[in-house]
Amino acid sequence: MAPMRWYTCPTSGHVGYFQGQSIAYPFLHTWSLSLEMQFYTIIFLMALLLPLTKHRKLVLTGIFAVSAAYCGLSYFKGDTQAYYNIFDRLWQFSLGTMIWIFPRPQFSKVVANIIYAAALAVIVGSGLFYTLQFACPSYMMVFPCVAVAVIIMLPETEIGRLCLVPISPLGVISYSVYLWHWPGIVVASYLLSFQVQGLTMAAVLGIVLVISLLSYLFVERTGLDYEDRVTPAVRNRGAAILVGGCMTLAAILFYISFVSRVH
Repeated sequence: MAPMRWYTCPTSGHVGYFQGQSIAYPFLHTWSLSLEMQFYTIIFLMALLLPLTKHRKLVLTGIFAVSAAYCGLSYFKGDTQAYYNIFDRLWQFSLGTMIWIFPRPQFSKVVANIIYAAALAVIVGSGLFYTLQFACPSYMMVFPCVAVAVIIMLPETEIGRLCLVPISPLGVISYSVYLWHWPGIVVASYLLSFQVQGLTMAAVLGIVLVISLLSYLFVERTGLDYEDRVTPAVRNRGAAILVGGCMTLAAILFYISFVSRVH
């Protein structure tokens, strides 16, 4: 197993979800949660520290620029581990901040629809034609990221209502789909004794959607409803317990990782 850095998830030389032994790991996709949690930690610290300065937008822009430059340096160095590095990824997360900093562009309806359609085409094209060589760090990551930012900045276009509104229910359960899709594929591959693809993959993803909907209704939605009902004191106590549990788990995993590197 390749050495872990403090900011990475464990990797073992996997080059793709359907290559090598990747298909044997039902929780392989959760590596991205480590980046997400690190970003939330950074955002929390920023929320505490930014009120101390009057130049908030300048600081946020600087963070974005430094991360983008760091990612570019990793690209030229050929650092493949940058794929798991929060510092190389921070500029992607920070695009939302850039949307908040800069004023919304004002376009005519025709121009806005053309730009929106082009952004959608970039996202779809990235999904269809991007290969592993375009993975972060790569200048090719700029295009889908900017396309997403454009779509966020132009929410009222006719193209947007036509294309995205019909699939908006999928967005509601998207986190559950994210959690369940890969375990579903792995379990199906194990039970069927072959790699699922084509119509079999479509059937598996259909089952995943049903499981994700149930997970959203009876787990995610239930938790959110409970949070809305309880008093702030109970909510804060629950948050403290959750944070404490996560920190304990992180410490245990860090210890296991440290011991595995030593031995």
